[in-house]
Amino acid sequence: MNRRNLVLAAGAVAALHAAHAEAQPAPRRIGWLSPIPRDIWKGNLAAFTTQMKELGQVEGRDYTIEFWGDAGKSDLLGEQARILAGSNPALIVAGTSGSVRALMAATSSVPIVFIAVGEPVQQGFVASLARPGANVTGTTFRHEVFLKLVELVRATLPAVGRLAAFELEGDPVSKRVSGRFIDAALAMGLRLDIVRTRYGEDLGRAFGELRGLKSEALLISPQYPPQAKEIADRAIRVRLPAFGSFTRYAEAGALMSFANDLLLPWTRAAALVDKILRGAKPADLPVEEPERFVMTVNQRTARAIGIAIPQSVLLRADKVIE
Repeated sequence: MNRRNLVLAAGAVAALHAAHAEAQPAPRRIGWLSPIPRDIWKGNLAAFTTQMKELGQVEGRDYTIEFWGDAGKSDLLGEQARILAGSNPALIVAGTSGSVRALMAATSSVPIVFIAVGEPVQQGFVASLARPGANVTGTTFRHEVFLKLVELVRATLPAVGRLAAFELEGDPVSKRVSGRFIDAALAMGLRLDIVRTRYGEDLGRAFGELRGLKSEALLISPQYPPQAKEIADRAIRVRLPAFGSFTRYAEAGALMSFANDLLLPWTRAAALVDKILRGAKPADLPVEEPERFVMTVNQRTARAIGIAIPQSVLLRADKVIE
């Protein structure tokens, strides 16, 4: 090919690339609102973006994520929700009940997808799981986990008669979780005391109250992932068996956890986000519940606090931390 033809060909290719670039739509902007520090759920976020890619949505090319509220300041959610919703993103992902509540107060038009939020019907987020009915849908968790957790305490520590659970003051979901724990404990002839805490507070006072109550085991509700390590460390120091409703609790050092498979709500939320980006309405997308539970036993903690886990319990575990 002579020089003139080469230049013409190069020009044609450049023009083709320019036309292709102009034809490429700009990435859709996804807002993300949660007061929980992002490093706590980075593995879950990786599952979300991986699932999005499998669905043909590549971060940076097809969508971008704009994170808000991950500084642990729940009192700023209302203002952050108003600013985020006002910037007109394609949709907003909500990581907590408080995030959903703030976003619903800020917008009735921007689609909202919540992840692993408890009791969305009872909280007024959706009309029903099957037919959400407005601009909100998402994934939730199954509440059998709280009954199963109490059953696990009984199977592991048959001599225990007095349990305790933390309740996040002012959080309606935490209050309902306490009610479920109490009902399950009473059904098994156990006493359960509720120790109230405030968001983000040092838990030294709460553990002091546990000592005064002579609690023999602690149930950890889903509201405490940012304090998982603190709870586990304090429980080990006072040789208190702690049973958590998130896998993260056992991984942080609690004796045991029984939880919904929490990667599944994130991957299913990605599927909902994908459908909305392709034109579906949240009102037409049923809220999804996980179908699998995961049980984790921390044998290191068991040895540290002098507890022998029964073989019948170990055989039920999906994961044993040695």
